[in-house]
Amino acid sequence: MKLNAFIHRYRLWLIIVPIVVTVFMLLPLTKGRINSNLMEYLPDDIEAKVEHERLEKIFGKFEPILIILKADDVLAESTLERVKNINDALKESVLVDDVISLFETKYIRGEEGAMLVDPAVDEIPYTDEDREQLREQLVGNPIAYGIVVSEDFRYTTIIVNAAEEVSDEDIIEEIEKIINLNPGPESVYLNGLPYLRYEVQRKATRDLAILFPLGLLIMLLFLYISFREFRGVLLPFSGTHVHCVGHGAYAPAWLGFQPAGSAGTHNDDCHCQQLWGAHRGTLPGTQCQTAAVVHEGNH
Repeated sequence: MKLNAFIHRYRLWLIIVPIVVTVFMLLPLTKGRINSNLMEYLPDDIEAKVEHERLEKIFGKFEPILIILKADDVLAESTLERVKNINDALKESVLVDDVISLFETKYIRGEEGAMLVDPAVDEIPYTDEDREQLREQLVGNPIAYGIVVSEDFRYTTIIVNAAEEVSDEDIIEEIEKIINLNPGPESVYLNGLPYLRYEVQRKATRDLAILFPLGLLIMLLFLYISFREFRGVLLPFSGTHVHCVGHGAYAPAWLGFQPAGSAGTHNDDCHCQQLWGAHRGTLPGTQCQTAAVVHEGNH
């Protein structure tokens, strides 16, 4: 009887307090992050991981970002000028450690007993004759042909490696800013593990912002259809459903825990399998391949 009297006396508070507490529990969701770096989930004392980090300290960490430009002919004057402008801007950026493109690749050959080293593209051709001469030169350059320029000369790639301690978000935003500052008719694609991790983080946060309110609205709708009155909606919703959602599902965000997200990071997954397999004395039986995920930008 005392419990019934207490509930009846403070019935409004018993409804309002859980809702207010839940709202405060949901505020940290604005800072929630999805950790897509699977390497962080491996123990630090695994011998393979220790050796891998030691080699990275000696030779540097290389997680390239690919900027792919598509055109009818990438040796056209306007396309090469755009590639050069993007290349030069990336080299000047403090967020970029290294850039590889048509203008950074070398043309190594031997003539009359001497080894000659020249840029793959020394200067931009302005005539059809010079353009065809450059095309023949690139076909005979194994360092450039099929690597930074496609065999049909419709695609060219700029390979970017971020500087140390630069986040995926910062380097991707820097690259997109540089591309926007150098517009052109060519289609631009981005790829690479840093870009895939950035997309996983961005899209997971966006999906959460859309699906969570939608799920609550569907829950409210079903409660109203079932009870046909707002009291029958508010009581179970505030006392059970919102309490469980706010305190159970999203408490990790409030505590600073980052859920794992591996969508689109197939190479990271394969690399972790190889390190873990080396630690256990076994290696995965399947061969890991690069994930073919490309994003077309409207630049």
